[in-house]
Amino acid sequence: MPASDWHELLGVLRLSGMARELGQHCELRQLTAGRVLLRLAPRHRHLLMKAAQDKLQQTLAEHFAMPMQLSIEVEEGSGDTPAAAAQRDRQERMDRAIASVEQDGFVREIIEMFDATLIESSIKPV
Repeated sequence: MPASDWHELLGVLRLSGMARELGQHCELRQLTAGRVLLRLAPRHRHLLMKAAQDKLQQTLAEHFAMPMQLSIEVEEGSGDTPAAAAQRDRQERMDRAIASVEQDGFVREIIEMFDATLIESSIKPV
């Protein structure tokens, strides 16, 4: 199962709270009949709570309609986690919003007319 499928799978699992956070920060290493192996970066080690792991394992078992053994390795990975993908998406939308505002004719005219400065932190992507 490719990483993109892990992203999609987490979207349909209906996880919440710490179990969701744990899943969002993991990379899929292996998914076989009855076994899921995930990788968690050491900087997210604090998410490794037994209750969160148990909930994630239970939800995976319900989804696949079979008992699932969940194992999580703590080691650096490629960084291709659902949380990282969401952060990249937010940054890309923000970059597009800033570029759009900077290229707007009215905004450019106001900046030149009043020697104004564009405050990028005030821009919110839609």
